[in-house]
Amino acid sequence: MASFANIQGTETTPSVSFDVNGRRLCVIGESYPENAFQFFRPILEWARAHCDNEGLTLDLRVVYMNTSSVRCVMDLLDVLEDAHVRGRGVKVVWRYRASDSRARKMGEEFFEDLTLPNELVAEG
Repeated sequence: MASFANIQGTETTPSVSFDVNGRRLCVIGESYPENAFQFFRPILEWARAHCDNEGLTLDLRVVYMNTSSVRCVMDLLDVLEDAHVRGRGVKVVWRYRASDSRARKMGEEFFEDLTLPNELVAEG
């Protein structure tokens, strides 16, 4: 299985953590790194390996994403969709500020073509 270490967020990258007991992968913050594919590669590899075993909940709280980060999140959702189709217990929670209709719409668009369980949660 691919290894995973929590990733400290920066001004341009989200923090990424995994709660082993809660089976929850959290991605929190803004995402506009110079190379989003390089940043997300270990997360994608880890998710692929992990979804094959026990499943998980992906908790996204990303305020802003550049185009390449959007593509990487779509790739991550595809990994979870594949796991869902194979009967693994996966779910995605998309959290957004209640006042941010653009973020809500982005979450809705992410889930349009997916069958995996998902939840849009307005906060504050």
